[in-house]
Amino acid sequence: MSDIKSLQEEARKLPQVAYRVEHHHSEGMYMREFHMPAGHFVIGKEHNTRHLNMLAKGRCTVWTVQGRYDLDASNGPKTFESMAGVKKVVLAYTDIVWMTIHPTSETDQDRLEGELIRPVEQEDLFPELEQDFFGGSQP
Repeated sequence: MSDIKSLQEEARKLPQVAYRVEHHHSEGMYMREFHMPAGHFVIGKEHNTRHLNMLAKGRCTVWTVQGRYDLDASNGPKTFESMAGVKKVVLAYTDIVWMTIHPTSETDQDRLEGELIRPVEQEDLFPELEQDFFGGSQP
């Protein structure tokens, strides 16, 4: 996780880009749809809960503390679960559509941010999330 945080510090020095985001709500769930052009990368925020991730369109590489995952949605979406507190880096090789799906009944966007995203000041309170994870299956 320290490598991802170091990358994040360096990336803050680069010009920041606002990407198209769409919000979808249904009973007991919220889905965030994120559109990113080819050649761009993003470092995600740490979430408070387990949630599903879906690459609906395009090709990208995802890095987490669990490793590197090359995803290709050319023949259909790729879906995997993220644990709470896991930070991801996504590099798009083509234009991508990325979705995160969260269990919540909240529909207010400001409240959703507080409910789903771990505040930066809490990161040091959860040192167990800094460990490296080995083994397991790739998404």
